[in-house]
Amino acid sequence: MIIFKIDNIYNQYITMSKFYISYNEVHNIMHKLSVEILKDYKPDIIISITGGGLVPSRIIRNYLKCDILCIGVKLYNADDTRNNEIVKYQWLENNLENKKVLIVDEVDDTRTTLEYVIKELKKENPKELACCVIHNKKKEKTCKIPSYCSYYVGEETEDVWICYPWESKNINEHQAHCDNQKK
Repeated sequence: MIIFKIDNIYNQYITMSKFYISYNEVHNIMHKLSVEILKDYKPDIIISITGGGLVPSRIIRNYLKCDILCIGVKLYNADDTRNNEIVKYQWLENNLENKKVLIVDEVDDTRTTLEYVIKELKKENPKELACCVIHNKKKEKTCKIPSYCSYYVGEETEDVWICYPWESKNINEHQAHCDNQKK
């Protein structure tokens, strides 16, 4: 267990288990997810939410065969402190009108970021919107996916702190945690 600071205003702390996932596991999940998406949705463009969505977007591009655009929004800062609202720091210059758009992020925790991005992208008049995440945490969400947006999930997880390989400062140590976790 590890203690995380979750609210920079009230300095509240919680104890949370860590779940480590390897690059290979992420790649396999994204491959499986792409098969599910292609059953009923063929996007024209992928919108990657920078930070967590960059690596999974690049992986899923191998299977969906479409371009990637990046947007920068954040609820959490680099030091894991939470902002009071979504911060938009990079947005699109491309036209999404009449395009089928797939939004990619790593985890659906509170759903705050996804809801914000979906509603902002809807203003760009896309033909269709869909979103996908590697992991959905099985817990009550503070926000909703609008009914006009399809939602795809690689895996359901408990409410744990997910440690992705691209966040690691020492990939060998990260992989050792992944290997030990399987035992």
